[in-house]
Amino acid sequence: MALDLAGLKPHTNPGPGNHSTPRIDTSKTTRASQPDPIFAAIDNHRKLVKAWNALSDALDRAESKAKKKHGQRPWSLVAWRNYSAIGGSEIEDRREEFLKLPGIDPKKIPR
Repeated sequence: MALDLAGLKPHTNPGPGNHSTPRIDTSKTTRASQPDPIFAAIDNHRKLVKAWNALSDALDRAESKAKKKHGQRPWSLVAWRNYSAIGGSEIEDRREEFLKLPGIDPKKIPR
């Protein structure tokens, strides 16, 4: 299929102030000219990841140094009565539970 170009006229510039379509005023700052905040967020994320990695590496080095000096770190969970492994706040909760039993001297139970 061939295009018929015989009726087309060459493009002419109508000159200043004689536009058939409205012009957009670009003298004012538009949203498109402002930086997208996602790029600042990405840069901030990269900086935070870099800082996190540096801190993680420092922690690994400190733990390795402490292990050489003091040996293997003790297991942070303990077996007690019918509990196979408790740790952290669970230990304090079981201590409080134990202190409520009859005949227990609270002075003999260390914190």
